[in-house]
Amino acid sequence: MTRVLTETQRRVLYRRCFDHLVASCTHCERGYMLTELTSGLPEHRAHTCRQCRADLTPSLLDHLYRCREINPPIA
Repeated sequence: MTRVLTETQRRVLYRRCFDHLVASCTHCERGYMLTELTSGLPEHRAHTCRQCRADLTPSLLDHLYRCREINPPIA
């Protein structure tokens, strides 16, 4: 089962993290800004790598926890 971001998590990313890298693909070794991410199937709302289609949701969740622009961090 694919994990998805909550509405609150998506809102925080769009408000606080629009200007820096928010996810990275471990397969392709590529970083992504929020505007570069493609969404998977609408019902899953998963964010995927443009190159290999790997699910980047775990990387986004990690970013939400570690980002210094988000105070306090949310997970």
